[in-house]
Amino acid sequence: MRLYQAVTGFVGALAYGIFLAVAFTQQYESVAFYLVIGLSLAAALIPVYRAEYVLGFILGMTFTFGAVLPTLIGALVAVVSALLHFLGRQVIRIVRGLAGVRSSDPL
Repeated sequence: MRLYQAVTGFVGALAYGIFLAVAFTQQYESVAFYLVIGLSLAAALIPVYRAEYVLGFILGMTFTFGAVLPTLIGALVAVVSALLHFLGRQVIRIVRGLAGVRSSDPL
């Protein structure tokens, strides 16, 4: 992984964590709710199980919530994201194998 990608992931997760903390503190419950739902959707599309994403998210929320709650939420999202990414690939391989598609063919 390139350094630029790691820094970009960290800064994006940091901004997301800060935005979620600000929405919660300013009592925008609907915005905070949609951000949490969006985080769940992002876990399915983006590999947020990587360290730079988790660290940025935790640091972004630490000032508001302390260290424990963001760590638990970040760990839960990281586990779900890892399961979706790694198990999803296996399911795709099995389905492609059942359909008779060669493994060298692109998706």
